[in-house]
Amino acid sequence: MVDDRTTQRKKIRDELAKLRNAAMAELERRGYDVHGKTPAQIRQILKRGPSKKAHRRKASVQPISADGTRHTT
Repeated sequence: MVDDRTTQRKKIRDELAKLRNAAMAELERRGYDVHGKTPAQIRQILKRGPSKKAHRRKASVQPISADGTRHTT
């Protein structure tokens, strides 16, 4: 009985970890800087909105060199 409970807890923890990682990846994709933040810090970040730096990064165009390739910076 104890083994059943511990295996169920482990499965639930693993599932929650996957969901948390997926949610953080989606927030980072949207421009929020949530990597390494606590849940309380993430809530504050969500209230403020995505950083302006992330918006500028998405909107910027990479320059093209003379040989026709894009610079990766």
